[in-house]
Amino acid sequence: MYTRGVGAVSVRSVARAAGMSPGRVQHHFPAKLELLHASLEYLLEAAAAVHAAVTVPTDPAGELWHLLVHALPRTERSRVGVAVYYSYVALAVTDPVIAGQLGAARASLHRELTRLIVQLVPELAQPGELARRLQATAEGLTLGVFLADLTWQQAQDDLQSQLRSVGLPVPDSAE
Repeated sequence: MYTRGVGAVSVRSVARAAGMSPGRVQHHFPAKLELLHASLEYLLEAAAAVHAAVTVPTDPAGELWHLLVHALPRTERSRVGVAVYYSYVALAVTDPVIAGQLGAARASLHRELTRLIVQLVPELAQPGELARRLQATAEGLTLGVFLADLTWQQAQDDLQSQLRSVGLPVPDSAE
């Protein structure tokens, strides 16, 4: 998907890349859309697993930071991940299943950001609104880095500034 685009994804191309017969892939995914839906689900689950593996549940500031910066394309591998994600965003325009999957993932991220903000600043009147603004900022910065309008460091600096401006801590690992 990354190298040739969504249009080049087929049962045959996936089978070839996986070293399997097309019939075996088609047995599990009778149609290209089913294959795309399953691969997006896998991508979202993998992102959640990475977050769980690299964060400490007792460090809400670190968890919040990771959730905000995890999509910033810093390496070639993360750039590929962002490109594939944006391919799915484009598909969501015409595919309600993919739109639902992405919408559910974004809603889950919003809930998690809100939960962490409440832990960090319990007296904050509207933590959900702040979570939404931080999420939108992180998404915009990710796009800026992906399109090379910003460097990864500029995006990180902007997020640090945003957190400090609303009284949220920036973890030492982000400095």
